[in-house]
Amino acid sequence: LEDALHLPVSTLASGPTNSGRGGSLLGGCENCIVIDVGGTSTDIIQVVDGHVKRSEGVVEIANISLNFSCPDIYSIALG
Repeated sequence: LEDALHLPVSTLASGPTNSGRGGSLLGGCENCIVIDVGGTSTDIIQVVDGHVKRSEGVVEIANISLNFSCPDIYSIALG
């Protein structure tokens, strides 16, 4: 609770990040690759030490450069 109050943005999550953490927990492994096949896309998520790997470079969404780290997720249009 203290962490959430101090850094509320850290509590934000998305389907793929939740899938990565959940797959890791259900599989009993802290270092793995989780593949989440949904209705419209397939997300490939690397989990390192129990956490979804963060992107190492600058992340852009819709040609807008983001000033914070994002999950490093590879998505393909295959569901």
